[in-house]
Amino acid sequence: MSTNMQQTSLNAFDAIKHTLGAAQLRVLGVFYEAPTIIDWTNLEIARNLGWDINRITPRVLELRQLGVLEESRTRACHITGRSSIAWKVKKSIVVICSLCGAQYSNRFQKCPECGQEAPR
Repeated sequence: MSTNMQQTSLNAFDAIKHTLGAAQLRVLGVFYEAPTIIDWTNLEIARNLGWDINRITPRVLELRQLGVLEESRTRACHITGRSSIAWKVKKSIVVICSLCGAQYSNRFQKCPECGQEAPR
């Protein structure tokens, strides 16, 4: 991973990566492997991974529902030139659970280890 990305984002990624599935990690990895790219459309992610768009769309939705990705803007897709929604990684901080000591991203509402409510 590049050191151009904010260290807090890298720490948050390390804290949550064990709670994500393999396909979700691959999709999220696209954002961290190219930190100078601000945002990605589903088709750009698919092209980068060599996957079909139908494999990407559900993973992006899951990552959005987990609070890991969010809408960045609507812009021209670099592949089709058509107007598309581009996604970005949400800014986050690392939280240390007061109950079990686990480190996790503040994107989660509960500690993934013990279920303790996250501070707000």
